[in-house]
Amino acid sequence: MFGSFLRRAQPPARRRALRRFALGAVDFAPGLNISAFNLGISFGSMLGALMVSRQLMASSPWAGVAAALLALLPLAWLARRTLAVHVAVAAAH
Repeated sequence: MFGSFLRRAQPPARRRALRRFALGAVDFAPGLNISAFNLGISFGSMLGALMVSRQLMASSPWAGVAAALLALLPLAWLARRTLAVHVAVAAAH
């Protein structure tokens, strides 16, 4: 159920991000987004296969935590950048 919700929520979120951040590359940005999504699936599958081949299945929750934290890094960067812009605009007024 959660997966189907996220699948339906993704196109509006992408459209909003494109309007905001990809002003001159509206045709290129969706392809880049899908490519990044597929790259994440590939790396996750590769990591899972490596863990299974080395009999590290008990460590898979920790690998999931590490992957989730790595996925939050771009979000933290974007939040910090957006906050800096808002502070600069507020200081100008």
